[in-house]
Amino acid sequence: LRGQFRTNSDEIFARGEKPTEDIDLINHSFGPHLTLEGTLPESERTIGWVYDFLNKIPAAIGMTPITQPYVTKKDGWIDGILLIAESHISIHIEESTGRYYFDIFSCKNFDVPKVLDLIRQNGLNFDESTKTLTARGKRFPRP
Repeated sequence: LRGQFRTNSDEIFARGEKPTEDIDLINHSFGPHLTLEGTLPESERTIGWVYDFLNKIPAAIGMTPITQPYVTKKDGWIDGILLIAESHISIHIEESTGRYYFDIFSCKNFDVPKVLDLIRQNGLNFDESTKTLTARGKRFPRP
């Protein structure tokens, strides 16, 4: 599956294709999954910056952190994840290029425009074409 990803409903999408962003489907699924890719300025490619960035998100979108951000630096990558009661928020940054991969998955709906504004306010540029909002857990719909 190199260059592809699989949803819980076993639909396969090639990189660059977008899964359905049907809001009604997302509202009745297990939850929304927002993913995006972009670049981060060199001055912000630090463990401290990633920690602070992840720490800001839950309160801004009404989520409940259950851990502090866990951030590592290894083999040219800075990886950060924050477990929230609703699921997780993560970011992976290639140090040399500043390319990052961000995702937030939640069993509770969240304000996507607010998340995108927070991302922009913190200096993360993102490619609009990489932004996806996907309904996950379609096999386990909510009433």
